[in-house]
Amino acid sequence: MTDPPAPSPYSVLPGEGPYAAAIGSALITMVEPHEGHEHAYNRWYEDDHFNSGAMAMPWMFAGRRWVAPRPLQALRSPSDSVIARPVEAGKYITCYWITAGRYEDHLRWSVATNQRLLPDGLTVDTFDGVAWVGLIPFEMRDVRLGPLPPLPLVGRFVEINVRTYVVDAT
Repeated sequence: MTDPPAPSPYSVLPGEGPYAAAIGSALITMVEPHEGHEHAYNRWYEDDHFNSGAMAMPWMFAGRRWVAPRPLQALRSPSDSVIARPVEAGKYITCYWITAGRYEDHLRWSVATNQRLLPDGLTVDTFDGVAWVGLIPFEMRDVRLGPLPPLPLVGRFVEINVRTYVVDAT
C-alpha cells in the first residue's frame, strides 16, 4: 500500500489563518500613462491587470480605481508633494486592500509569482526582501538597419519595456 499524496498547497492555503477580510495593508498606485496612450493603458489595466493580475492574488480582498481629472489634481496639497512630482502626475489612482496579518505573505507570493516567469537558474533580485519592477515607456524614431534610411511604416513606434533584475540562483 502506498502513502497518500501530500496535500496540494492550494488546498491547504485557504484554511490557514488569518483569513477574515479585515483591512490590513494598502497597495496604492498613481499612474500617468504616456500622453496619447491613455486608452491603450486603460484597456490593458481594466481587461488584464486589475482582475486577472492583482485581484487574483490570495489575501487581496478588495480594490478600487479612480480617475483624477485636472481640476481635482489641482486641489492636491502640498504643491511640493513627495508622492506626486509634479503634483499633476498620477491621474489614475488604484487602491488594493491586503488582509490584515498577510502583508508578508503577499510580498512572498508576489516574488514567487514573478519567479515563475524566469528561466531555470535565475532568481529575482530583491532589496530588503522585495522585488522591484521597472516600467519604461519610450518612442523609437528613425529606426534603420545600419547606414540605410529609416524603415518605412515601422521606423517609428512606441515601446514599453518592463524589467526586473535577476541574479544567478546558485
